[in-house]
Amino acid sequence: MSILSRPRVARTVARAMQFGTRLGDRTMDKRAARRLPEYPNTPELLRIETAHGPSELRIFRPAQLMGELPPVYVNFHGGGFVLDLVTMDDPGCRVLAAESGAVVINASYVLAPQHPFPEPPHHAAAIVRWVATYGAQHGWDGSRLAVGGQSAGGSLAAAVARLALEEGSPPIALQVLHYPPFDLTIPARDKHSPLAKPALRPWMGDVFDAAYLPDPALRTDRLISPAGGSDTADLTGIAPAVVVTAEHDILRDEGTRYAERLRAANALIEHHDVLGADHGYDAEDDLRAVETYRRIAAHVRRVFAAEPTGRADPPSPRESTAELARETIAVRLRERIYVTFVTLAVALTLNLHADELAAGQAALTLIVSALGTVTAAFAADLMSHIVVQGSFPDRAESRSMRAASLGACGVLVLPLLAIGLAGLGVWTMQTAMVLTIVLLVGTLGLAAWLGVRRADALAPWQKLLALGGMILLGVLVVGLKLLAH
Repeated sequence: MSILSRPRVARTVARAMQFGTRLGDRTMDKRAARRLPEYPNTPELLRIETAHGPSELRIFRPAQLMGELPPVYVNFHGGGFVLDLVTMDDPGCRVLAAESGAVVINASYVLAPQHPFPEPPHHAAAIVRWVATYGAQHGWDGSRLAVGGQSAGGSLAAAVARLALEEGSPPIALQVLHYPPFDLTIPARDKHSPLAKPALRPWMGDVFDAAYLPDPALRTDRLISPAGGSDTADLTGIAPAVVVTAEHDILRDEGTRYAERLRAANALIEHHDVLGADHGYDAEDDLRAVETYRRIAAHVRRVFAAEPTGRADPPSPRESTAELARETIAVRLRERIYVTFVTLAVALTLNLHADELAAGQAALTLIVSALGTVTAAFAADLMSHIVVQGSFPDRAESRSMRAASLGACGVLVLPLLAIGLAGLGVWTMQTAMVLTIVLLVGTLGLAAWLGVRRADALAPWQKLLALGGMILLGVLVVGLKLLAH
């Protein structure tokens, strides 16, 4: 048994992970807002109180209503029952609202280790009951209700549907279970994936499971392990389900087992296995994410027998799968351009140790390299906007691009001033050059950090490696030149 499986250790690690998530909240929120720009929607925020604690609801409404109260879909986010990743689900909720015509509510819930099992599923059920009861006051039909979620959120959605079956209310028309854990009686390290390093690592499972269920005896409970061997209750009458698994996910087998159990109860609408995908694929792969969300939205539409109302106009041909692939490629191309040009700009500074260059020439070379980086970044933004949106940026977006470029150019004022003072004899050219190196390496380091931050397609270790390499190059340049003088 791993030391991370010990409840006290798991609680400590889980709290540290929560702290790290809070530090990255703003970055995560900005990234979620940038994703899937073809589905714009700003959530309404509503705080509610339930018997099991408060919840922050992020409400996404379809762009058009058809004169009646629309149905409602309640989404629960993932995060191992430990991490507050509610805004990560915003892009999917925007797609569901637009494509299904339903009001989509992205709900927060209490988290472990502060609130271990069974508090989160009962809190989730209380949230759904509130949504069903007070829909008319807030613009949706609470009697036409669906629930769903990703990962841990999918587990909570299944638990809500199970409690509704046992208690007889609220009536749930659909449950969408997107790669959830369905059997915590098996440790994560004993679950199989064809990948050498799957997204869900054994240590994560140890921490999440022990923080959420510190008492191993509770891991057979029907609300957390409905695919486990000990839960044999009759599920006849449970809400119809759409189960989505990922081919390379360590949770795929238990998702398949629960799908078959639902099929036996005549409650399975579809079991869709996303080929070549791992756990959390929809957080990184926009193309596959949109395909899955649209598939889910189609089921929501059929269940509520409603035409899609999320768009002012019908979907255009450019929203086909081929166009989505083109958009995804264009966005990733921009990310690569940012990182590549910043790296080249830093690499060009290595010419400073060439003895044949005078100090002034070397400093000017640095400035030209930095100007090239700024220009390339602006051009990349402009080209990617034209490719993705099919038009030139509007006035506000153009202003934003120009402001970013002018701000970067503004940093060059100090090095130019230093060279000018050296030309007037106030400073030596060597002093001006060293100051130029320090300022521009700092500027390029900042640009590199921003470029890596924008490279959403890169894995965290790749981002750190890229940024670390750029910083080392800068330190090497400064060190070589200082030694030379």
